Parts: sequence; structure tokens; C-alpha cells
Amino acid sequence: MRNYELAVVLNPELSDDALTTLQGKVADWIAAAGGAVVRLDYWGRRRLAYPIGKKREGAYVFWYVQMPPDAPAVVERKLRIEEDVMRFLFVRHEEMPAAPVVAVAGGEPGGRVGAAEPVLDALKPGVDEPDAATA
Repeated sequence: MRNYELAVVLNPELSDDALTTLQGKVADWIAAAGGAVVRLDYWGRRRLAYPIGKKREGAYVFWYVQMPPDAPAVVERKLRIEEDVMRFLFVRHEEMPAAPVVAVAGGEPGGRVGAAEPVLDALKPGVDEPDAATA
């Protein structure tokens, strides 16, 4: 069994019940392919970097799963057919992430908890700029 992360951007116009149903459907596809869901992270509705099908937002859901090597192709085929799936991506991991990437904070869905702070030293002027002698 291999470790995978499945990132999916869903139609933002889905109701909460439809989102839950679709999440259960994807979990069933993973189980039918011989895999097991280790963790599910729902980030909520967020603005997209670029419009997809005239939509500017998407509902982000991440599944961390263990599956046989040939199982992602089976799940991908079903994700391509599903109308409410705007984009998806399977990524193979050597080890499962230990802590949740995103959790609900203060009752707001999609609140970031434990997000890494940017390294401010790397953003100081002159650090990443090439020397005049080497340019």
C-alpha cells in the first residue's frame, strides 16, 4: 500500500448536504479500489487563482489515503466523470503527514491552525539579489 494525497476542487455552488454526499461518494470509490482513507481535510470555499468554467471560487477537500499502486487510476477515472469536480490531483507521499494541515479554528470553517509563518529574513532586500559583479 502506498500513501497518497488527493486534492479536489469542487463546485462552490453545492449545498452542504451535497458536499457531504460527494465526499462520501469519493471515500466509497477509494474503498472500492482497495484503499483506506486515513484523514479528510475540508478547507471550505476559497477564491481560485484563475477562473475555472466561469467560477471564481471552489470548495477544497483533501483526502490522505493508503491505496495499492494501480488504484489511483480507477479513482481518477470516476473523478473525471463527476460533474461537480472542477479539478483534482493525486500526489504520492513517502509518509503520511502527522498533523492536520488545516483545522477549524474559532468555529470558522477553513481557519488556518499551525500554518507556517513566512521567513522574513529571506524577504529582506539584498538577500536574494545577485551581486553586481556576478550579474
